Amino acid sequence: MHCFANDHEIIALANLKPEQSVQELDSYMFQTVGCDVIDIYSEAMELPLYRREILGSSLEISTDYKTNSKDEVEDLFELLSLVKQKHPEVEGVSVGAILSNYQRVRVEHVCSRLNLVSLSYLWRRDQSELIKEMMDEGLNAVLIKVAAMGLKKSHLGKSLNEMHSTLININKLYDVHICGEGGEYETLVLDCPLFKKKVILDEVEEIIHSDDEYAIVAFLKIKKAHLEEKLNFGISAESKKSLKERNLVTVPQISDDEWPSVRSDSTNFNKNDTLKYETSTKNNSQVIDTSSFIKKHPYFYISGLVASTSSDVEKETKEIFKLIKDLLDDNCLTLEDAILVSVYIKDMKLFPILNNQAVVILDQGYFSGQIGLVPCNMKLEYETATTEFTKKKEFESLNSEVVFSLTSLGHCLEALQMSLKGKENLVYCICFITSSAYKDFVYSIWKNYTLDDEIPICFITVSGLPRNCKVEWHVVCSVPKNRSLLLSLAREVNDYETDSEVEEFQNGISSKTISFKGIKYI
Repeated sequence: MHCFANDHEIIALANLKPEQSVQELDSYMFQTVGCDVIDIYSEAMELPLYRREILGSSLEISTDYKTNSKDEVEDLFELLSLVKQKHPEVEGVSVGAILSNYQRVRVEHVCSRLNLVSLSYLWRRDQSELIKEMMDEGLNAVLIKVAAMGLKKSHLGKSLNEMHSTLININKLYDVHICGEGGEYETLVLDCPLFKKKVILDEVEEIIHSDDEYAIVAFLKIKKAHLEEKLNFGISAESKKSLKERNLVTVPQISDDEWPSVRSDSTNFNKNDTLKYETSTKNNSQVIDTSSFIKKHPYFYISGLVASTSSDVEKETKEIFKLIKDLLDDNCLTLEDAILVSVYIKDMKLFPILNNQAVVILDQGYFSGQIGLVPCNMKLEYETATTEFTKKKEFESLNSEVVFSLTSLGHCLEALQMSLKGKENLVYCICFITSSAYKDFVYSIWKNYTLDDEIPICFITVSGLPRNCKVEWHVVCSVPKNRSLLLSLAREVNDYETDSEVEEFQNGISSKTISFKGIKYI
């Protein structure tokens, strides 16, 4: 519904199902309860439906997914490959993930391989607001599985409207996710404004999976269902506007009077602090000019390192890191002293191999690659070539990008209980811009967002950035000393079972690398 509200055209439906003899699959990724009724969704929405049997299993369960032909994620890849083959015009995939980084990362991995955009309109939404929005917008979904304290077999088949007060109550009592994001329950949509016919369940069978005294696990097997005509269908203009506004970021407009003053905002930058580095190669060996590294207390900068020969990206990376290590050794430093490493590649096809957008090492978080795309369509708000802009329009475009990129960055930090405000939270920032003329303008907005003008920031002018954007952010942040959060994350992936193990990890004694959803802790 959010895709439709944001002017996307829904082309096809896709679904992964278990083997015919299996009702519920033990999957980290996919809901299989209710799979018997999925075929009639095609007629309900008058759209083609593509289905594939799940042949793989949950093998690659660490934070970062690595392609494994026997993992169930590859079944998703094959299914979406089929859809793209049948519909070459398809550009994106709608994802209903609300909280699971595990699922989001894998869907995005598949989408990146197929050159598709993953649209996650529900991501990190407040669940109490979201479930009310579903009911208000006419989505009729019933519970077809229960698996949590406070939920009973008698709740099977009941709608979200009927269960709303119960879900609110058990959320308060047992911290159950209101939208079932912890697997507490599963639902089946019987009707929504996008359905041209509604689903009627004629015959169901209750199956008890685990008759636990405190939290029974039970689900419905759909034995027979049919469709009924609807008098009205479609999303009203009012609902479309309401849904669209929930994903909007407000970009402050620059008036004729304000624009010159913002444009000429003075900064404390000293032109002598601007550094230019140059490197050269000679006889296939790396030659480091004296300008390639510089000490500027309390920082030590190294720049312009390239491999001696061009082979594959992994070998080149290892060689460059050896160069870095040798330089650090000469200055009584180690890689443990490194704050930030920026890697430049000649082909974006290599990016998935090297990409790690959010990494947390002990007490610092590293975030890269934030650009100003509009979340609902993953495009720049202003896509006209800069040469066609007036000077004012050019900076309005820049203003839009900075606001969207900093807002996205702020959301990423909030998800990890960090903040974009103040020097107690921000350690360092690198801002890439495509024109040196943008520096003062971007810096003025940065100061307004961070509420601090003492955070070290380095502006780097480059010839181009992804998606033809004008600004990109890389930041280093302080991680809150939140032992309870760390403990819950550690237990979530079963790397650490006891408080003492987590305490050992926190104190930096353990050298084991562990992965949490979307983040790496080392």
